[in-house]
Amino acid sequence: MEQVLDNYVHAVALGSLDAAYALGVLYLSDHYGEDNVASGLPLLQQAVTGGHPGAALFLGHLHYQGREVEKDIEKAASYYVQSAAAANPAARIAYGRFLLDRTHQVDHDERTLVWLKELADRDSAEAMVLIGNLHGRGVATAQRPRRAVRWFERAVRQAPDDANIVNEVAWVLAVTDQPGLKRAALALELMDALMTGNAQANQTPAYLDTWAAALAANGQFDRAVAVQQQALDEARKLNDPALLEELEGHLTEFEARRPLSEPAP
Repeated sequence: MEQVLDNYVHAVALGSLDAAYALGVLYLSDHYGEDNVASGLPLLQQAVTGGHPGAALFLGHLHYQGREVEKDIEKAASYYVQSAAAANPAARIAYGRFLLDRTHQVDHDERTLVWLKELADRDSAEAMVLIGNLHGRGVATAQRPRRAVRWFERAVRQAPDDANIVNEVAWVLAVTDQPGLKRAALALELMDALMTGNAQANQTPAYLDTWAAALAANGQFDRAVAVQQQALDEARKLNDPALLEELEGHLTEFEARRPLSEPAP
């Protein structure tokens, strides 16, 4: 690591933005000790000033999380936009999710949907899901539930074997409290296909939870209870009290023959 440090310091001195970014991340990730963590910030700023999109994205994350810097939503948004405008795919995805965070309100950049559609045109299923979520909520665009569903369906067609994509889509369609967006039958169809054909997904508490929610949304409460108990069995192996509490709360609802319902998405 000391040799790596020497190489990066030399490259930074020669004006390498990539080196400034990489070394800044190493410092901030505590690879050179707690006392040196703060040394990463000026390096990232140097890289951002030079136009490095990765550094802008990283600083966006730091300000969003309030890690090593003061939490500042406006600064986070500014860094995300700067990185997204430089055609950084990861920044465009991160910015979309940032806009959907209900814990804050921030004005969206008018290019948001254009950026995500460019990724969707390059077959990014995650971008398709985000576009669906934005239409479903009416964030950065008008609220159009039917268009949201079409984007969700496109995402699943693009990545039918991607458990994260299928799960995210099915959860929204199963539990949303928005009538025009709810598609309980489709949610169950998606989860049935995923969970019967993917052994690893069948051992993942979050996916089992979504499957149970989709069953409950279709009135199949006995099956929902059985699947949710399986989700709890798998969750107990992870030693995650918060996850267990959430899953137990859902089980209580299913046992009371009540489907889950929450704002979308």
